[in-house]
Amino acid sequence: MKPIRAVVFDLDGTLVDTFAIYGRIYSALFEAHFGRRLSPEEVFALGPTAETLTIRRIVGEAAARMYLERFCREYAGELERAGALTYAGVPELVEGCRARGLGLGIYTNKVRETAELTLARLPFARAFSSLVTASHVRFLKPHPEGIQRAIAELGASANETLYVGDWAADIATGRAAGVRTGLAAWQPRPFPLDSGAPSPDFVFVRPEELLRLVAGTAEGWNGAR
Repeated sequence: MKPIRAVVFDLDGTLVDTFAIYGRIYSALFEAHFGRRLSPEEVFALGPTAETLTIRRIVGEAAARMYLERFCREYAGELERAGALTYAGVPELVEGCRARGLGLGIYTNKVRETAELTLARLPFARAFSSLVTASHVRFLKPHPEGIQRAIAELGASANETLYVGDWAADIATGRAAGVRTGLAAWQPRPFPLDSGAPSPDFVFVRPEELLRLVAGTAEGWNGAR
């Protein structure tokens, strides 16, 4: 297997746990539209789609900008009140990858404003040399444009890059870009492996498993596929 020299991460559900934050914001944001607050299950059913697409789908194109601006304000407030955002082991994973000289990037469906607000809360944000958001691309996941841009910014090639995410769209995006794919299965909402979605090349139950892989110590590890 060709060594992995660059790792691109999804953000929400992979590096940071923001499910509850999104649930509260979307429930309140769309209350006037639906005449009631959405339940957590209804919010989750909206899917891990880009904020812009979710808002346009609910309120329409004409009102989308106003709603997105309100979303960003509410998100900033939620982050100020939030405690730790990262999953256990993620800071050590990122710092371990950086210490080994790997190129590190993020490709997320978040808009630039909310991605930057999130990264400002992460002490290891300096480790990332590339940030690609929904604001930087014409085509969102699962189109490969975002991964391709991240690879170019990292000075890497597809066959030495790993994209790690927590949803089917992340795996499909990586496949479309010709990179290896890893499932971040350390969060409480597991990837639906039996849903007919493309299978990842690797399944990481704990962040340290990913670090073992990129460090070249994963021989015999049952998580590799």
